[in-house]
Amino acid sequence: MKSYAIAFNKHTGEQSTISAFDAFLFKEKNKSEFKNFIFYYEKIDKENKVYVRFKKSTQRAHFAYYSKKPNRENSESEGESLSHYVVKKALAQLPALHLVNEKDNIDFYLKAAKSENEKLFTFSNNYRADVYYELDKNQPDKTGKSLFYKWCGKLVIEVKVTHKTNSEKCEAFEENGIPIFEVSVSGKMRDKYKLDQPGAPLTIERIENAISEMKKIFSKKIYGRLISDPTSKEYAIMCKYKKEIDKFKKAYEKHRNEFNSLRPQVDAKRRELEELNSKIDFYRALENDNNNLSQEKIRLTKSLDKLREENQELRQKLDKTSKNPLKGVFKKFRKR
Repeated sequence: MKSYAIAFNKHTGEQSTISAFDAFLFKEKNKSEFKNFIFYYEKIDKENKVYVRFKKSTQRAHFAYYSKKPNRENSESEGESLSHYVVKKALAQLPALHLVNEKDNIDFYLKAAKSENEKLFTFSNNYRADVYYELDKNQPDKTGKSLFYKWCGKLVIEVKVTHKTNSEKCEAFEENGIPIFEVSVSGKMRDKYKLDQPGAPLTIERIENAISEMKKIFSKKIYGRLISDPTSKEYAIMCKYKKEIDKFKKAYEKHRNEFNSLRPQVDAKRRELEELNSKIDFYRALENDNNNLSQEKIRLTKSLDKLREENQELRQKLDKTSKNPLKGVFKKFRKR
């Protein structure tokens, strides 16, 4: 599809890639500046010189060749439809995403000024992503945080109007760790906003109004499906560790519950131990008192022995005194 061309500035020599619709809008907004550019398809040479073209009957824009060669056709089915262009432009201008993947709601915060249309990825083949986002590290919930690490903070949205994203592209993106969320633009939506109305003229106002309306719709919910859901190596390792941690947590909870179930018995044994310790302290105090009494008994025994010795000495002295001559005199005095 010749939806893109190389825009070559004749005065500066600068070159960049531009879409057919962007080239058309550039021409409408600034015709004098537009004249400074030459457009080429795939490579810069005379044979690949192209010009931008919009077909009212199909509402598609594409680059057509100036020169005509065998097997080279300027098919009206080539290029990009207006509905595809409008939707991808609206999606790229959203500050946050509220995706609905089947029945699952997934909310993402986006990095400011990190969304772009038609980002080129050079894998084994070259592919362009309709809308490319860089996700913010801070996400509104656990799902968003988990997917941030799983997808390394990247996300692509592919817009499906009439043709779904081909399997080769899906596989290439998944193998290279890029997730794809495919958004379908229904015929009902296209009819409601007259995006692909045959014969309708293409104006700047019409495009800008359509983008504004699409932004209002997609700012609420974006319905679609994940067609590429890769898992980064780092996230896989993190999940492995998390699984091990959860396993240890479960084991810990199990042992803690077992311990809690035994707590009444442990508390009872603790009380018994406290009672035994109390009795031991009591008996130790009695033993102490007994030892003190024993020491006191020994002391008193010694004192008693000493008194007995002193008593014996006094008796001996008294016996000696009884043999004294004055004994008779004392007797007389006693008689009186």
